[in-house]
Amino acid sequence: MKGFELRRKIIGYFASIIVAASLLTLVFFQIVSAYSTPNHGPLDILYVWAVMAFWSFLITLLPALVLIYFAERKAWRSVLLYLAVGAALGLPVGLWFEVQIIVECAGIGAIAGLTYWGIAGRFAGLRDKAVA
Repeated sequence: MKGFELRRKIIGYFASIIVAASLLTLVFFQIVSAYSTPNHGPLDILYVWAVMAFWSFLITLLPALVLIYFAERKAWRSVLLYLAVGAALGLPVGLWFEVQIIVECAGIGAIAGLTYWGIAGRFAGLRDKAVA
């Protein structure tokens, strides 16, 4: 049972990274299109997505591990907690840009936190019970 719980947390974390990278890529191309003609091929989009996924992973790994540890120990299953922490983890990504982008990155982080909660966070602390 322990392996299943660990897999659920890993899948939840990487799913939230995929969601965040996809939305950050959309925001990036929204910014680029505002200043130039939109002439981007699929390889450009894939490259930017990979960069966004890599940096999202690096920025959020340690804080996410701390949250996952305490959420499991204290059985925190509140969706609002995961939304708030996701928004807080999204803030550092947008700090190099203007205020609108900071707000968008916080929203993207909240959506990523919601993704994690939907896959793994809502089952935090349920070690002894069968979870389907």
